[in-house]
Amino acid sequence: MMKVAEFIVNQLSEWGVKRVYGVTGDALFPLIEALGKQSDIEFVLTAHESAAGMMASAEAKLTGKPGVCVATSGPGVANLLNGLADAAEDRVPVLAITGQVPSDKIGTGYKQYIDQSAFVHPVASYTAQVSHPEGIFPIMSRAWKTAISQNTVAHISLPKDIGDLPTSHPVKPFPSYLDEEPEIPDRSVREALNQIEQSSQPVVLVGLGAEQAGSQVVELAEKLNAGIILSLGAKGVIPDTHPQVLGGIGSGGSQESANLLQQADLVIMIGATWYPQKYVPADTPVIQIDLHPSHISQDKELSCAIRGEAGRITALLTSQMTEKNQPSWKQKIEKAHRLHMQKISAEKQQAGSSVSPQFLIGEMEKFIAPDAIVTIDTGEHTVWFNRLFEGQKQKILFSGTWRTMGFALPAAIAAAKIYPGRQIVAFTGDGGLLMNAGELNTAVRENSQIRIVVVNNQSYALEQHKMAKEGRQPFGVALHTPDFSAWARASGMAGLRVDESSGLEAALNQVFRTDGPALLDVLCTTPVPESTMPERTAEQKKEPLEPVRL
Repeated sequence: MMKVAEFIVNQLSEWGVKRVYGVTGDALFPLIEALGKQSDIEFVLTAHESAAGMMASAEAKLTGKPGVCVATSGPGVANLLNGLADAAEDRVPVLAITGQVPSDKIGTGYKQYIDQSAFVHPVASYTAQVSHPEGIFPIMSRAWKTAISQNTVAHISLPKDIGDLPTSHPVKPFPSYLDEEPEIPDRSVREALNQIEQSSQPVVLVGLGAEQAGSQVVELAEKLNAGIILSLGAKGVIPDTHPQVLGGIGSGGSQESANLLQQADLVIMIGATWYPQKYVPADTPVIQIDLHPSHISQDKELSCAIRGEAGRITALLTSQMTEKNQPSWKQKIEKAHRLHMQKISAEKQQAGSSVSPQFLIGEMEKFIAPDAIVTIDTGEHTVWFNRLFEGQKQKILFSGTWRTMGFALPAAIAAAKIYPGRQIVAFTGDGGLLMNAGELNTAVRENSQIRIVVVNNQSYALEQHKMAKEGRQPFGVALHTPDFSAWARASGMAGLRVDESSGLEAALNQVFRTDGPALLDVLCTTPVPESTMPERTAEQKKEPLEPVRL
């Protein structure tokens, strides 16, 4: 017989878990002790529980498998919630296990007690408290299945005394049926093919869900002569240099993609969860392809939906459709692509004495490997990256719907754990880094081979621009930022600082060639990103615009 805490660790190991992220705390002692007595699962100690949740979320985004994080009672679970919300909103599987006060103290006003299930319920699709040692496997099994089948957060609350009690339940293998893909529905495929045949000016909107299907999406788009629009999460799925790629959409997107969407007579969403309503006429038919039912038809009444893996479905559609031959539409797309590439190339070459975010991204591109993992924080720099970075085959990791600041650094540390041989780059703003700067120490302790580039404009620049755009007097947006390079060195990693364009390339070269974690603090200007909304008709101008999303 094993203690409940030991059973949890052994069961997680049986299910293939390699890492658990978290912060040690009193109510968590039985589980921490069990983790310390084995070597199959690594415990990654973080500086803050929110970073532990973000690391688990990042692992799930990178691997498609559940990330696991732990925290203690009270403030521990409260801090963890931010990272769990990121996983919940971006629909990735995460299992959170939190220590609870001893069973006889529950509901008595004991220190650090809170009803954890009620507390995490808004972000967890399944939450349960272990009340008996023989209940641990049924609860773990249900939590694991929920996280995987629904791409969501599942939570287990473990009272400290229960963790030390023995359980007779045996460890069981992973339920393989959870990995099985659904059958592709023939009727939906026929309907999609019928709509494709009727179209003459199609556009393909590619999202993160198509990251393993880049070649199949390209074949479909080429046979359709369709324009290709990439979400931020899809950067690198198809190279930006492809002649049918029009850039992104929304904040940080391109004017060319906005204009072409207005003219499209069919939109095919592949692995994308956001439908750009204000960019497309209301009567334009929309086909959505996605593996997960919860992703389908969130913002738009679809003309057709197909559930399944993006690569399989796009390959099937390509094999059965007739090749499109619309020279005028193809010419428009290729012209828009050339214009977009000329614009971003010109922006990235604007080198004044001070460093602009556009110039910084242009210089960074010289050092970022084609297969790098790039973690992006939330802020003005996200807009510029979305607009200007020319993806090749990189994996872009970010907080999509929740958009928490402080995500880039923890995500980079997790990425370095999972893929130790790949280049890992964290691109963050000064505000975002301030929120999780304690994880610089984590990166040093773990000897994370990560490169951290900080856009230091000493402000919440995105909020500053938005306030001004709304006619408000910007306030509460100025930051008193430290010398992050000195902070990095004090943490034990290499740290450099640049405040002029002339020294940027040499500094980037030094940081990217450093062994171990390294940080470059770049003092940047705060130019205002141009609007990329489409031209609106007289009728459309009567309706208010929705906030632009990344």
